[in-house]
Amino acid sequence: MWTAGLVVVAGGSVVVGVGAVVPGVWPHPIDAYAGWFAIGVGFVFVEVAAKTLMQRLGDDETMGRLLTLLQAGKLAAMAMGALCAVLLDGLLGTRGALIVLGALMPVFVLFCWTRLRAYEVGAPVAAGPYLLLRHSSIFEPLPMATVERLSHDLAPVEFGAGADVIVQGEPGDRFYLIESGQVDVFEHGEFRRSEGPGESFGEIALLHDVPRTATVRTTEPTRLLQLERDQFLLAVTGHRRTTQVAHTVVTDRWDGLDPSEKGALAPGDNPS
Repeated sequence: MWTAGLVVVAGGSVVVGVGAVVPGVWPHPIDAYAGWFAIGVGFVFVEVAAKTLMQRLGDDETMGRLLTLLQAGKLAAMAMGALCAVLLDGLLGTRGALIVLGALMPVFVLFCWTRLRAYEVGAPVAAGPYLLLRHSSIFEPLPMATVERLSHDLAPVEFGAGADVIVQGEPGDRFYLIESGQVDVFEHGEFRRSEGPGESFGEIALLHDVPRTATVRTTEPTRLLQLERDQFLLAVTGHRRTTQVAHTVVTDRWDGLDPSEKGALAPGDNPS
């Protein structure tokens, strides 16, 4: 099954080719303007789809190099195309050169189809994890491409009823999203609240580098999606709006902490 990104890249390339062929077949001003307009439209589709796909598949560490490589490749292709246009114009004339260059675009798409398809197959993400992240107040401000990459990093884990997912006082190394089931939250053995699908826990210990401030216990068979500490911090602290929302969530939960538990945090860590 063809996916949207692949169709847009291929379709935009064909539009560019057809736009170049039109003034070669019908050498009239109106036809020429229509052809150049089609080239501009097709180029926009290819440019947007290619960069979007690259952001979906790439990571933050390599994105700068990928953008540089893409721009360098574009300039090199423009230079090569200008040289080829001069040579073809000398051999075939202007109309013949336009027809040949335009016809090469669909041929190029067919030649690269398998490689493009391989890239696009790896892009989609599972709807469930993606929607959980998208609807989480912490991750909602993140760009779509970042949320898609995080969806690949989520690892499912299942617990039976009555299992302790995290224990108060232990080191914190993961963030959890509840996909199904329910958990109860306890502080010093006292019940504080229940959480269900779509809710999350574990962010206080990660954001403030402190031991777990509560024990979270399942009340029924529960499926969670866990995110490692480094992945969570990279996503949250790398985006200003997400950082603000995360600290707002922490502040709300901070207000409900036992006073003795608040003392475990360093003075400068109080999110309020």
